[in-house]
Amino acid sequence: MPFQALRFMSLMIALAGCLTDPLVSFDQIPSAGTLSVLSAGDPKVKKLDPKNGWWPSAEFAADGSLHIGWCNGQTGQVWYARQSMDGSWTKEAVDTSRGAGRYLTMSLDRSGLPIFAYQVQEQGLYRFLRRTASGWQREVISKNDGDGRGARLQEGPNGQIHLVYYGAKTGIFYGRRNPKGEWKHETIAADVQGAHTVMPALHIESDGRITLLFADARMVRTGLQRAERNRAGKWTTQTVDTHFSPGRNAVFMGPAEDPTANWLYTVNGKAWIRRGRRGVGATELILRHASNLRAGNDPDGHLVILTTGTDRSLVHITRRVYLVRYDKRHKRLRHFRIGEVRSVHTDLAISKAGRIVSVFSDEKDGTLYLHNLDPGTY
Repeated sequence: MPFQALRFMSLMIALAGCLTDPLVSFDQIPSAGTLSVLSAGDPKVKKLDPKNGWWPSAEFAADGSLHIGWCNGQTGQVWYARQSMDGSWTKEAVDTSRGAGRYLTMSLDRSGLPIFAYQVQEQGLYRFLRRTASGWQREVISKNDGDGRGARLQEGPNGQIHLVYYGAKTGIFYGRRNPKGEWKHETIAADVQGAHTVMPALHIESDGRITLLFADARMVRTGLQRAERNRAGKWTTQTVDTHFSPGRNAVFMGPAEDPTANWLYTVNGKAWIRRGRRGVGATELILRHASNLRAGNDPDGHLVILTTGTDRSLVHITRRVYLVRYDKRHKRLRHFRIGEVRSVHTDLAISKAGRIVSVFSDEKDGTLYLHNLDPGTY
């Protein structure tokens, strides 16, 4: 059997074993790795004031460089940082428009350059920003003041930019930008509402088909929705969970032959895993005290989950930051605590080599932290 086939089989076996693990114990084991400050906050900021370090997005490029974008809500600026393979950092404010950066999301295009979508509050618009050979290029996505909550942004194989976002009042929408820079928008569902911590799951197929998981931020029984857009541009939706307030955070989790077949999502401070495409399959509780869920697979196919916790009553949210990952010494998923910071704005990035990076902001003063776990560290 060819080497690539053997590797693919080993990844699938590892992933299958991970998906059948029992409920992960809430052990709060102190995590190895290093914790550093990416951007300092301000302790003088009042509790309800906008802060630094909000809506962080992190992604590794194919060359292993790390890219991070975030919003300084106190100053109204969009910030971007890049860590090269030698470990050196470059940081810059890429949009200093008044009120820029709210509901920010960032990803990398096919060439490994950053693309952003975010609100510019003082101008009442939704903006697209990308890095080009001549510098930073701005475009208007929408002039509907308040668009952009719960957004996901991704470039497809043909160079088209795909964006899903919640509207200013109600509704979730799909926007696409063709290589000429023209934006077109479609309504996916009209009667749902986003929030600053809602994060849908988005997957773009190579042939242009789109799959989306989204929820309603209001405490209503609208259920977790799965929406699909076929190659002809037609959207269909299906309810895939009817628990009370399911899916505020959702992540597609493979397997490789069908990345949208399994997914993780949160329901009232707990994380569940669903196996089986559409309405067929099993749903299992995988993690207690989980909110603001981010997740991915390590190079061996094992789950990696970044989350913030809740207390058992769900009345007081501790929101300390936790990392769930596979421990080869114990041959199971384990629950690790990252410092003592309380946070609601987080993101996770995993490199092809197995480096795990968690970014999160301190709820108190807005300091943006980076936790680094090198491959083979336990």
